[in-house]
Amino acid sequence: MKVLIVEPELLIAWAIQEELEALGYEVVQLAKTVSQAVVILQDCSVDLVLISLPPNVEDTPYRYILNQGKSNYFIFLTTSVDHQSKDWQPDQPDRVKVLRKPFLPQELVRWIASLYPLPEADSSLSANVA
Repeated sequence: MKVLIVEPELLIAWAIQEELEALGYEVVQLAKTVSQAVVILQDCSVDLVLISLPPNVEDTPYRYILNQGKSNYFIFLTTSVDHQSKDWQPDQPDRVKVLRKPFLPQELVRWIASLYPLPEADSSLSANVA
């Protein structure tokens, strides 16, 4: 499974990347902004986009990335966005999940595993998901 991580905090992005790669998922690239993610998705498709949403975000670039059809699923990582707002509803709402920050790495892995089964990996982290 191919994953794109959109996270402005590089240390957080690296931690998520390390966690996912240890479980056998392929992180295709890290993007600091949605604009960078849009450029990346012009050249490739991914199975999942993890997007960190800052507080008081305007939805326009996020709606654009949601409705381009370059990813099967999206998980928004956020502290404050009202994800029930109609402004945040994509064309296919079953493709979007919202995980509230702060969260444990195992929570994120559990959400991803609910969309895509864990690949075989040499990691004790997969035992923490069940």
